[in-house]
Parts: sequence; structure tokens; C-alpha cells
Amino acid sequence: MALLKRKAAILAKTESAYRTAPTPPAQDENQIIAERRAKLAQLRAGGQAYPNDFRREALAADLHAQHGATPNETLEPRAIRVAVAGRMMLKRVMGKACFATLQDMSGRIQLYVTLDGVGAERLDAFKHWDLGDIVGATGTLFRTKTGELSVKCDAVRLLSKALRPLPEKFHGLADQEQKYRQRHLDLITNPASRDVFVKRSQIVQAIREFFVERGYLEVETPMMHPIPGGAAARPFVTHHNALDMQLYLRIAPELYLKRLVVGGLEKVFEINRNFRNEGISTRHNPEFTMLEFYEAYRDYGYLMDLTEELLRTVAQRVLGTTSVTYQGETIDLGVRFDRLTMAEAIHKHNPQYPLHELSKPEYLRVALAPFDEEVFPTDGVGLLQLKLFEQTTEEKLVQPTFIVAHPTDVSPLARANDANPAVTDRFELFITRREIANGHHVVRSVVEAVHQSDQHRDECRGNEQDAAPLSQHLANCEPNNRRVHRFTRYEKTLSRDSSVGSTSWSVTPIVRAMRGIVTVNSAKSDVRTESRLSRSSTPKIAGSATSAAARRRSSVERTVNVCGRSVIRRRMWRKSPEAASLPETTTSTFSARRSTSSRM
Repeated sequence: MALLKRKAAILAKTESAYRTAPTPPAQDENQIIAERRAKLAQLRAGGQAYPNDFRREALAADLHAQHGATPNETLEPRAIRVAVAGRMMLKRVMGKACFATLQDMSGRIQLYVTLDGVGAERLDAFKHWDLGDIVGATGTLFRTKTGELSVKCDAVRLLSKALRPLPEKFHGLADQEQKYRQRHLDLITNPASRDVFVKRSQIVQAIREFFVERGYLEVETPMMHPIPGGAAARPFVTHHNALDMQLYLRIAPELYLKRLVVGGLEKVFEINRNFRNEGISTRHNPEFTMLEFYEAYRDYGYLMDLTEELLRTVAQRVLGTTSVTYQGETIDLGVRFDRLTMAEAIHKHNPQYPLHELSKPEYLRVALAPFDEEVFPTDGVGLLQLKLFEQTTEEKLVQPTFIVAHPTDVSPLARANDANPAVTDRFELFITRREIANGHHVVRSVVEAVHQSDQHRDECRGNEQDAAPLSQHLANCEPNNRRVHRFTRYEKTLSRDSSVGSTSWSVTPIVRAMRGIVTVNSAKSDVRTESRLSRSSTPKIAGSATSAAARRRSSVERTVNVCGRSVIRRRMWRKSPEAASLPETTTSTFSARRSTSSRM
């Protein structure tokens, strides 16, 4: 009994010293690397430096879950044997006993290494191992005097030598820029960062399950496109050596998903990678993950309901609650989202602007005067409302809010409302002061699309960068009597700055617009002609083949030039409007990146 008490006292004293021992002064990093390389050379001289025959049998989190509440009086006599492995994050050497903390993918577990347990030779080797080394250990579970669940080791092995030192153990990576550049170090030293990655994976899985349960088919579409289609964004350009042609990395999967709907797959979704050669920041990543889905025979009101259901379902499955906290603010996803027009939102959050005045362009120009916002003589009521909304209201939309019935002049390619043609069937969802969703009905015919293209062209004269991508979309608009209900990019907690650990819905918009064929190469004719696509007529066909049959057999080059920009080439598939038409379709997209492009 006296011997047991003496051992317990020694153990408690050793553990206390392990907790409170001062940290040695920092060494030069180059010197540390040189010393570790020398240790690696000694290991190689003695045999295999990187053994591959150790088998881990338990994770730290599982051990804590199963035995974390068991008192030592019950736990230690059971002699539960375990085999654990992980990166050594802490170590204290106290004569004949050492404490170390191993970190694996699930959490941390403490090791207790003694002379009696592993022998003099192995204990001496263990004392020379460094923080960051990958270590394997076997032994029995027990609880220390301070209540820490630990493994009393009877064998320890060095599985992999770390040649570079870890960041300072108490504060981890303090430099935010270094966190982004060296994610592996941030993951090693920061449990919150690891939790973000885990939550992200769970969110993606929950989204996939959400759609599969509702009958959607998951698909994959090409990542290299002959034109930068599906959005208004600057693409990355590459070259296909075998075909000797220029290709573009995908900026959106829209065009190919629409073809699947045309083919009869009426409920499809895709989780995909997209690339946009634009700005970069903590909210803008040139390479990002996106989920886009289509469903036939739905309207944009259904999209708003589905969006609410999706957010609630994912939050409940991943977090166990629909109330989440982001940057100190509580977001309630369990209640019905507010639905306001742009003018109603401006008036609600800024009562100094009377609601009846917000439809007058003269009043809106005066209201915008105090802000650093450029106003042009051609700006209509919708665009002026949008500018005032962005200056006064967007930063106040913390709780989930749908902004609906957008003015026609700021919604190119969105379908005008049947009851009020001055507004469109379009919505945007804002949460935590960010636009996270943009959904609307697309115009039903090429004639309507080109009519809106002309209006857009007139509004953006002198700004070819905004106009040109739209023109490329319009040339490939779907045939008449087609109705596509789209839901633009839905940015959720998939980006690297998303505080998923604090359960934020850090979602932001990506521009969506139909983009398509601008120029079609001649397939069976040497004739290459151009004709302007106008709102009042279909493209004229010119060439040596004059019969209708000959014209149907050959592809003719067509060019659209809006605001002085053209031309993108692509093969046009010639089908009748009846064969190619879409059913009424709903589209939705999730993305991990905010775009710097226009709002559509």
C-alpha cells in the first residue's frame, strides 16, 4: 500500500511539472532543421527509418467517448489495451517518466511513458524525439490524478520523423496570411480550423443527401469548354494539343446541365469545380466548389421555399440546430424568411426614405447624392433603386431576407412578371449582410432575349466588359416556348473563409446569365458569311447553297457584336425547336466563392 501511494505521489508530481515546466528559449529554425536531419540520418543508419507495420486500433475521440467518464478505480483494473498513433504535439521529460500528447484526426490523447513500461533503451530514444514526429504507442488506459484519460505505454515507436518545427504551440499560426498559404500548419495547430474542414465535408454530404432524397440525379459535366459559357466572368484559357484548339476552364456548368434537362433528365444536380480568372481575396477564390441543380415544372416561388428548407435541413443535420452564430450574431434559420421588394427593404431599414418616393427617379438621384456612387443620365428607376439599396440597406440585412420583384432594367434575361411587366420574377436572398442567392425565370424566347440584349447594350455603351459576355449568352438562348426557372449561384459555407465551425452561412452570389454560341463554324460548306442577330428577325443565311434543304444541311457562321465585342466560335447543333425545347425548369446553384462580376 505504501509503495502504491509513493508511486501515485511521484506520478502526480511528474504530471504537475509537465503542466507547469517553462518553455525553453526558441532556436534558429535552420539550426533545428539541421539537428533533425542529423537524427534522421542516425535512424537510417540503424535500419528502416519509416516503418509501415504499425496498425492503429483506436482513435482519441472514440476513447474519450467510451471511457471519458469512467473513474480510474474502475478503468485501470480492467487493463483495456489500445494502440494509438498520431503527431506528438506536447512532450515533457522528467527523469524516469515522460508525458506526451498525441493528436490524430479525431482529437488528442495523452501518453505516459516510463522506464518500467518501455525499458531504458526505448525511453532514452523517446526523450530525443521531437514535437511534430508521428508516434505509435500501445498500452492500457488509466486516468491520472488530475483526471486526464491517458495511455500507460508498454511500447512506443517513431513512425515518421518531422524535419521542420511546428509553430508556437500555445498560439499556433498568428499570421493570417500564413494560415492561407500553409493550410497544413494551420490544421495541425488550430482545432477550430480542422473543425471548419470537417463541417464543410459534412455540409456537402448533407446537401447531396438532400437532393438525392428528393429524386435528383447527380451528374458530371465537362470542365473544359469551347466557350466560357453559363456566366458573365473572365475565364482561364488553355489549349488542347490533340485537337489543336483553344478551350476555357469551366466558369459555370449551366449549359451542359440544361442539355440534360432537354434530354429528359428533369431533376439533376452537380457538385463541381469552377474557375474564374478574376480578383482574389478571403471571399473571392479563382478556383471554387459549386453545386447547381435543375428541376422541371417549378417556379421561382418554389425556389424560395426550397431554399429555406435546404438551409434548415442542412443546419439541423450538421449542427443539430437551426440557430447559428456568425461573428457574434445569431441567425435564426428556423423561422420563415422575410420577403420584401427592393423599395420596401430600403424604407423598412431607412425610414427617412418614404416608400411612395422610391419610384421617382428625381428623388432617387437626390437620395444618392451624399454617397460615393456614380450616377449616369441613362440610369433608370430600377438601377437607381439598386444603387441606393446597396448603399443604405444591404449592410443591414443580417437575418435571412428575400428581396423579390427586381426591376426589369437591372435584371437582364429575367422574365417580366405577368401582372406587372415593370418588374421581373426574380429574387435575391441575403443573410449576414451578404447576397447568397439569386433566382429568376429566364425569358421564354430568343426574341425576348435579344430585345433585352439591345436594352442592356444601350445602357452599357462604353463598358464592353459588361456587355460582351451577355451578347455571347444571347446567341445561344433556348428556342421559343421555353421557360427556364433559374437559381443563380448559391454560395454557402464551402469557402476557406467560411466560419463553419461557428456555423455561419457565409454565402455570397455568383453571376448567372445564359451564354452560348456567338459564331458557328461552317460544317459542310466552304462559304463563311456573317449576319447580325436582331430583335426583329432571325439571322439571315447567305451562301452558295440556296435551297431550304441545303441550308438545313449546312451550318452557317453567325456573329453577334454587342458593344463592339465578338467573336467566340462553337459548333451549333441543328435541331427543331420542338425537339430541343425545355420544360418549365428550376435551377439552383451553391458556390464557394463571391464573384466580382455583375449581379446577374
